[in-house]
Amino acid sequence: RRPIIYTSLEPPSTAPDFLDRRVLFELDRLSMNSRREESSLWEGFNNDLPSILGGCLDLVVEALKIMPTLKLRGLPRLADFAKFGTAISMALGYDQDYFIKILTENVNTKKLEAAIIDEPIIDALLKFVSDNTWWTGKSSDLFQMINKQYRPTGSRFRWPNSPEALGKKLNNKKIRSLLMDNNIRIETNRSEKGTIVEIGFHPQTVEENLIKEVADEMYNSIFSNSNNKKAVVNK
Repeated sequence: RRPIIYTSLEPPSTAPDFLDRRVLFELDRLSMNSRREESSLWEGFNNDLPSILGGCLDLVVEALKIMPTLKLRGLPRLADFAKFGTAISMALGYDQDYFIKILTENVNTKKLEAAIIDEPIIDALLKFVSDNTWWTGKSSDLFQMINKQYRPTGSRFRWPNSPEALGKKLNNKKIRSLLMDNNIRIETNRSEKGTIVEIGFHPQTVEENLIKEVADEMYNSIFSNSNNKKAVVNK
């Protein structure tokens, strides 16, 4: 494995698989008074190198002691990196969930920011759901509302120019995945009146969804006919 470090003003790619596997650090622009010549920079670094290297090695030793007994409750992508990062953070005195939390926030937030540059409809849908929480209606009505209230000023690349184009965006796997990362669910169904869209916040966890599915199956099994319903109600 050979990790890559890159510097860029803009992300070189907005592909979800790439964004899921990077950690982004934003650096402040140096003022003129803070800049140094390269020779001065290396001189200061080399003077501090023994204490920097010693501190890193001491930290790795403590993290390696934690690793054999460390059990994570869930693994993101970059699972090995996440586990070792958790061990490092615990060696520094943080709780077990701290590293995974900030890693997930970093990946999801920066992934969303990069994707919005490429797909401005994502930002519009986030704002729409923030204002409406949950909405059900025809795709043509959704297009009119979003186009009127949330379209970015001026001409924007890849903005849908019709209900049909919006429908393709709503069914785009990349866009759906990014919205799901932000607890937003989209369902589209065809009917005699046209395509019906359901969109809104859906913060349920996987476990909650499984519980709901099992509960629904039990309900349907018990109340398979009206006689069963009456019997239970009478009791």
